[in-house]
Amino acid sequence: MRFVYTKNTKVVSAEVDPEHKMVLDANYANNSRVLELKRPAVVKAALGFMKWFQGLLSFVSL
Repeated sequence: MRFVYTKNTKVVSAEVDPEHKMVLDANYANNSRVLELKRPAVVKAALGFMKWFQGLLSFVSL
């Protein structure tokens, strides 16, 4: 099946079966796509800290 988008705006996200009517689908988590993932600054800082902390623990364990 092919979907044709005819508006002048850019598509930001798309979802297949948003109301979960298709009973045969085993994994509802893979039914959508997002053009750009937006993470809050807190998440970016936390990931940076976890990366740094993991490196520190790896260095100390040697």
